[in-house]
Amino acid sequence: MTSPALFQSFSFSSSSHRRWSVLSFFLIVIIHISTTNVFAQEQLGTKLGNYAGINAASLNPAAVANSPYSWDLNLFTAAVFFENNYAYAVNQSWISAAQEDNWSWEEEAADDENVTGGLYNYERSNAKRGLTAQLYLMAPSIRISKGNWTFGLLTQAKAFASTRSVANGFSYFEYDGRPLQTSFDQEKFKAAYASYASVGIHLGNRIFESTNEEIHVGINANYLLPISAAYFQLNEATTITKTEGGISLSQLDADFGYTGDGTEGGITEKSGGYGFSGDLGLQYIKGINGEGQYDFRFGVSLIDVGFIKYATAVDHSITTDGAIDILSDNYDGVEEASEFAAVLSRESLGDPTASTSGNSFSLFTPAALSVSLDYRLSKRFFVSGMALRRVPVLGTDLARPNLWVVAPRFESKWLELQLPISLMNDRDLRAGLSLRMGFLTVGSEDLGSFMGGRNLNSTDLYVSVKLHP
Repeated sequence: MTSPALFQSFSFSSSSHRRWSVLSFFLIVIIHISTTNVFAQEQLGTKLGNYAGINAASLNPAAVANSPYSWDLNLFTAAVFFENNYAYAVNQSWISAAQEDNWSWEEEAADDENVTGGLYNYERSNAKRGLTAQLYLMAPSIRISKGNWTFGLLTQAKAFASTRSVANGFSYFEYDGRPLQTSFDQEKFKAAYASYASVGIHLGNRIFESTNEEIHVGINANYLLPISAAYFQLNEATTITKTEGGISLSQLDADFGYTGDGTEGGITEKSGGYGFSGDLGLQYIKGINGEGQYDFRFGVSLIDVGFIKYATAVDHSITTDGAIDILSDNYDGVEEASEFAAVLSRESLGDPTASTSGNSFSLFTPAALSVSLDYRLSKRFFVSGMALRRVPVLGTDLARPNLWVVAPRFESKWLELQLPISLMNDRDLRAGLSLRMGFLTVGSEDLGSFMGGRNLNSTDLYVSVKLHP
């Protein structure tokens, strides 16, 4: 479902808004792909506890060994996550937004406190713009423990969209109030969307054991099945000048691509290809007593390291020697990715087909380094801390959010309550809640998005059903 709030900014009829519409040069791919397929944070309520089992494998393969059961079976885990700092719904929660019938769009700065109906608005901060969106499904997946070994099978499906470092000059209010012939800088940036399925195997081993210490290692190897994708990468910084008819770029050095041919089915058209990814983890447990309880456990892991090749696709590359003009009139009626590529190629290279550079492209998976510490306060009470940092790559990747987490929890066989406090991308502080009752877990790492009374620009929700002996 495409967000009318975001696309309406490209369809106003006044000359001011027609100039604004040319900003689709940088944003059309980003906004379309990420609002068509919204993507979950980390589903911490299903991964941090001692009963997480096979679900912990995607955060630290070594942590799978924590389970007191000889086996566990995840029937399904489904999750959705979305955050952006470009636009928001005023004074809404996802519950109230679902019941709202009278949505409107505010073209000017609104007095948000007096809004009673449904209203979209733009962010007015000075921050650079970005977003992350994710859909996640863990299909039937199983773990079996035998002696010092753990074995597992993982089946998953993901859709992921991300971008960071889009210049604040593209913000609606900042751009709309900018005089003609004034400029701002856009640094290098990457935007990407990808959907894919995966089938993986898990293997873990306890490599060291003493009277009160253990060390576990684990690995996942995944084969990836591409579905659809698109990307845009600005390779060199450029200066953008607002003009009467659109914008002028001091230079353009960019690569972009999409699956299919960019016409019928757009960038969501299914692609052929293949991919591989892996996860590697280590866990140290200290202070184990005769009942299997511990003082603390420390883990470190490298997750989601790999690539996906989309073999049924169109790849483009544009490099100009000097300045080019991007005129908004040329993009009137442009709806498909192939049309956008042809117009941009003609404006920058003088030929609508000159930018085509290949019929396939590859994206790196959202790799990250995870470090965690789980401390037992008493028999049933724990507190976990985790740092998750994305791993930079040279090519185009799906950029995972950086995350700091502190999560106290109560844990027993049939009941678990977790209260994660997370700092995402080193700026957004959020409180969450997850509850496990027997075989069912429901949680969110953004509880505020369901409480109301805030400018709604993010959400997170997950549900999991699994079986054990």
